[in-house]
Amino acid sequence: MTDSIQTTDCDVLIIGGGLAACMAALEASKRNMDVVLVDKGRLGRSGSSPTSGGVPQAAFGHADPRDSKEMHFRDTIVGGDFIPNQKIVRAIVNEVTDRVIELEEMGLHFRKTPDGQKFYQEKRLGSSYARSCPPVGGSVGMLGSLRKEVFNREVQVRQWTMITKLLRQNGRVTGAFGINVQTGAYQAYRARAVVLAGGSAIAIQKYTSANFLTTGDAYVAAFEIGAPLANLEFLEFTLIPAPGGEAISMAGLSPFTSKGGRFFNSQGERFLEKYDPERLEGTTRAILVGATYKEMLEGRGPVYLDPSFIPDEKWDDEISFEYSPKLGKAGVNCRSDRFEWVPALHTFLGGLDINEQCAVPGVEGLYASGESATGTHGSNRLSGNAIASAFALGARSGKFAAIYAADAELGEVDPAETAAEVARIEAFKGDEGLDPTEVQQEIKEIAWESTGVVRNERGLTAGLERFQEIRGEKVPRLKTDNVRDLIKSLECSNLSWVGEMVARCALERKESRGQHTREDYPERDDENCLNWITVEKDGDQVKPVIKPIPFDENDLRP
Repeated sequence: MTDSIQTTDCDVLIIGGGLAACMAALEASKRNMDVVLVDKGRLGRSGSSPTSGGVPQAAFGHADPRDSKEMHFRDTIVGGDFIPNQKIVRAIVNEVTDRVIELEEMGLHFRKTPDGQKFYQEKRLGSSYARSCPPVGGSVGMLGSLRKEVFNREVQVRQWTMITKLLRQNGRVTGAFGINVQTGAYQAYRARAVVLAGGSAIAIQKYTSANFLTTGDAYVAAFEIGAPLANLEFLEFTLIPAPGGEAISMAGLSPFTSKGGRFFNSQGERFLEKYDPERLEGTTRAILVGATYKEMLEGRGPVYLDPSFIPDEKWDDEISFEYSPKLGKAGVNCRSDRFEWVPALHTFLGGLDINEQCAVPGVEGLYASGESATGTHGSNRLSGNAIASAFALGARSGKFAAIYAADAELGEVDPAETAAEVARIEAFKGDEGLDPTEVQQEIKEIAWESTGVVRNERGLTAGLERFQEIRGEKVPRLKTDNVRDLIKSLECSNLSWVGEMVARCALERKESRGQHTREDYPERDDENCLNWITVEKDGDQVKPVIKPIPFDENDLRP
């Protein structure tokens, strides 16, 4: 069977199809590289990007003269509880304004001030000043423009392909191996450099904001070849609409809170007056989600958002594009009706440990950006910084991968390595065994119970043991007689690994910080816990390693 596997050669292989992947492909193509982009879904319509909200932070300074790149930097570091890699954050805040301008020149339109001369900017969760730039058409419009440009640059796009393994030789990544999720056909790729921008593992949790659920494919592929991952205890939860108790997956809540929407509990109290009386709905995402969860837990739920406080002059097409169609189908007028919201997983703040060039230390030729990488957000993300990071680091990952590829030899694909991967996948084929759909649902339930909004040692330990049981005992017994369930089986394997990684990191972090809340360690502990928790593969186990944060002499500190 391996003799018939098609192999595609390229200079730079991009794995992913969202904002970061598109930016990486565009930047590499500028340098006359032969670029191949492989996406598990449809380019520009998969991963977290389509339901991200699509609003980048960029400190142009004209919205408020007190704002600057330095203030953007400081907000990010302080808002992330000093966990971010400050060299990475510095690179983002220095370059994101140029990326926004470049994208507008490419055909992506942003909302402008009334005179039409400057970018309209508004203040969003966690920021000191107004610096978020809403694109016309929201995240869907933004991705449509990038998708078009990727094809215009003659990037070779391979859609509907799940990468199951990174290929490595003599300590260097030489390509990747995948399977078509529609036909089951295998595909190998040889490359001089590889960029991982395939998202995170949103499907690990029971409630999510995204429609297209990433399943940890990028994480596990990198983990299997020895790349370290860090900060996986920091799952970013947000709030999503749930009119009538039915959760609706869609972008975050900033379009409402930034314009004046207010939250109330079931007793009619504006409950954020208790948790952050100064910033109220302008508080951090971590405080807002934690407050909502506590109100619900203590019997003052459901929690409602009232949009009627939004002034007419602040009502724009961002909410109309992102929210109105879905909420309208649920019988909600999002301009005037008070409707229910619930916590849900929005993004991962952890991922591959990278440097400011987006290279993965210790794995030559491998780069990462987007949700596949960590270092930008720390323990809590400023609203709009995910898009800023995807713009800036996506471009940087493509740039530095291309620079590396220019002097690198084309790697070899080891037939024995691909044969072993084919054998692993083929072992799932058969019509007797466990149902992968049921096992995926079990993983979601375990994750929500053990690594949800609030954690404790007992729950994390129980969750860890159950993830290990699924990975060791249930995954080998998954069987399928069709391609769709075969892909689900591979996803179950990845999700069980990621679940164990998250639980391991959360157990090691014996404090509460940002989006990691331990009810048995309710306080932030800078003396003992100002560090990164990484996980590495140790045989068949997930090995946690405490890593000092790479502070330089002049870096911000608590």
